Amino acid sequence: MSLSHKTKGSKRYEKARIRVAKFHGKLKDTRTDFLHKLSTEIIRENQTIVLEDLNVSGMVKNRNPLHPPEGSKRGGYPI
Repeated sequence: MSLSHKTKGSKRYEKARIRVAKFHGKLKDTRTDFLHKLSTEIIRENQTIVLEDLNVSGMVKNRNPLHPPEGSKRGGYPI
């Protein structure tokens, strides 16, 4: 499944490229499914959900931030 060991443009390269693409697609679908199930569970458990609109540019300017820095990966949904 490694593309680095294949000759670019060959049949085996194309087969491996397709296998890698399918794998990444399944991985993406699995992650998205988990997020949807988690959000559905949170919505069913709670009657009220409140989202906060953060001033990210102001947080980045702050020298002593209380929140994680911009660019930290926390998932697809704001929590």
